[in-house]
Amino acid sequence: MKKMILSNPSLINGNELADAARCDMHNHMQRLGLTEDSPLFGLHREVHGAIASLLKAPVAEGWEQVRQVQKAFEDGLLEAFQKAKRGASPPQLRKITRPATRV
Repeated sequence: MKKMILSNPSLINGNELADAARCDMHNHMQRLGLTEDSPLFGLHREVHGAIASLLKAPVAEGWEQVRQVQKAFEDGLLEAFQKAKRGASPPQLRKITRPATRV
């Protein structure tokens, strides 16, 4: 996806990409018992938003922010899955420091 966005961002519909609810992961998180207002859903929206913003200004450096937010999301998702597997309630994620947004 990174290569496609950097070479020809017009091939991807940015509005659809920005809408995290269209992603299959959205349904998976709901099945884990997470609520839409949970920090993990917020991170999921941030991942989609960060990638979609690169469509407007596709620069290689913008991927660092995507990687950071995606890593935080993946860590939280793994924690939620592990807790669900053990039968515990969904995690209350620690406050995650997000990278500064570039203008």
